[in-house]
Amino acid sequence: MRLVCELILIIGLIALGWQKSFKQWTDDWRGMQQTKAMPVRQTTAVNTASVPRQPFVNAGYSRNAPPRPQASASNGGWMWDPAHRTALDQPASDVQASAGYYRDTAGRKYWIDSRGYRHYEGSGASP
Repeated sequence: MRLVCELILIIGLIALGWQKSFKQWTDDWRGMQQTKAMPVRQTTAVNTASVPRQPFVNAGYSRNAPPRPQASASNGGWMWDPAHRTALDQPASDVQASAGYYRDTAGRKYWIDSRGYRHYEGSGASP
């Protein structure tokens, strides 16, 4: 029963706020009229033309610092280059090695388990 009452209350609040905002409902209830445009008060501005503008200076930095290098505009062709290798790439497999084995820089054969550990040939179970 409580759930039904809560659902009716929520549906009622959504229905009230659907066409008119709750602020408009409260203003109408209080008898206030909402104005569309607020009058803009004109103020006189202080003459700032006679005050020279000071450039921003970072304290502790040389004014003759070398300029920052600009980012080069690249067309992104390097991404699709098959010879492009990064440290995140898996090492290329040796064609002469058996399936599942790799060769390190010393020429030793190894395989990589599911946790990413290297197991060198002859040191345990092979894949």
